[in-house]
Amino acid sequence: MEKKGNSGQFKKGCVPWNKGKKMSPETLEKLRPTLFKKGHKNYNEKPLYSEKISKDGYIEIKISNMGMGRKDWKLKHIWLYEHYHNVKVDTSKECVFFLDQNKRNFDKENLILISRSILRIINSSGQGKSFKLTHNADVNKLIITRAQISKA
Repeated sequence: MEKKGNSGQFKKGCVPWNKGKKMSPETLEKLRPTLFKKGHKNYNEKPLYSEKISKDGYIEIKISNMGMGRKDWKLKHIWLYEHYHNVKVDTSKECVFFLDQNKRNFDKENLILISRSILRIINSSGQGKSFKLTHNADVNKLIITRAQISKA
């Protein structure tokens, strides 16, 4: 059965009928009890440095209350690495890697900064290279070193 007519959605570029119009004083008085008061916070607003688990299983930490959505949250392992080593991680070129492959182990020795090109070499181990990651941090250090030599 084919649907016809109004889908209930606004089309792109559609201008609302009440754009630019002021609310009548009667309507404003009716709505006043339900409007946000100055300084009022959302009921579901999380406090600073609260944590949540992303859909990929990584822990994210709230670093800002600016109300910018995704920019308020940062991956905890990247945030901790930046604080441990006092550097800024450029996530477009670098990534913070868990040496033991445990996404909940935030020890300073377990987090290492590697370039995305090295990560690509490690992850493309199915093409005849033997760069298979393990849950052993020392073995994974050797794999990363081997990938760096392979890249060079």
